[in-house]
Amino acid sequence: MASDSRDLVTSYIKAVGENRLEALPAMLDPDAEFVVGDTTLRGADAFIGGFRRLTPIILRNEIRKLFVDGDEACVIYDFVTDTPAKAVPSVEYIKMRNGRILSSLLVFERLHWPEVQAVLKERAERQAAAASA
Repeated sequence: MASDSRDLVTSYIKAVGENRLEALPAMLDPDAEFVVGDTTLRGADAFIGGFRRLTPIILRNEIRKLFVDGDEACVIYDFVTDTPAKAVPSVEYIKMRNGRILSSLLVFERLHWPEVQAVLKERAERQAAAASA
């Protein structure tokens, strides 16, 4: 089971980092929960939607360490962006059920996150302006 759990978590982190969000539904329990700060996204669609808004800035995820204990895992990775923040150190505590991700609690370094948000906002505004032109 640990090998399967390790493969699942690795595939999930890589898929997000490679903007392959279409691969996520097969990895997520339909009732999956994603928690970051005071926000909880419930359901696989909401879970995936949380990543969709980050696709304009993510370059990749670089896994630093992965710990697996049965149906639980903790993965430490760098969320590498093309913003001035560059790599954002991140940790996810993941629970699995029946070979799918049931929940994820994300904790990340927030010091440079305003830089990431500023770039996201700027790109969204540019895209909206181009669409209306």
